Amino acid sequence: MYIPAMRNTPRWILAASFLWSLAAVPAVAAERVIQPQMPDESCGEPVARLVSLKEVPGREQVINGVTVPTVLPETKSSPTFPEAALKAGGRVSVSAIVCKDGSVQAVQVVHSPSKEAGTAAADALRKWKFNPAKKDGQPVAVAYSLTFDVKP
Repeated sequence: MYIPAMRNTPRWILAASFLWSLAAVPAVAAERVIQPQMPDESCGEPVARLVSLKEVPGREQVINGVTVPTVLPETKSSPTFPEAALKAGGRVSVSAIVCKDGSVQAVQVVHSPSKEAGTAAADALRKWKFNPAKKDGQPVAVAYSLTFDVKP
C-alpha cells in the first residue's frame, strides 16, 4: 500500500517499524493460547512454567529452583498419529499441568498441523504419569509444555 506522506521516509525506518509491530504479535497470541485451563484443587496451584528438556538419565534438571518433572517410563507412550497427519508431518505443541501427585491435567493443544494430530498428541500426554516437580524438596504443580514430532 502506498501512502504519499511516507514517500520521503527512509526504507530502514519503515522496515524497522514493520518488524517492531510483528514482534509484539506473537507474545500476545502465545500468552493467550498457552494459558492452560485450571486443574482441580487437589492438583495444586502451578508454581512455574517449564518446557520439556532432553532427559539425562541419573541427573535432576533444575530451572529457577524447581526440579523438572520426569516421565515414568512405564507410562510414556508415543502418540498414534493418523495416516494423513504422518504424510503432512510437522510438530504438535502441547501444554498441561503436572500435578503434585504426578498426574496430568488441563491438557491443551497450543499448535498442531491438523486437528487429528493435536488430538492424538493430547490423548497420549493424558496417559503419562510423572515424578512430580519439586521446590525446596516438596512436590509442586507446574505448567509443562512439550513438542511431539509428527513422523512415522
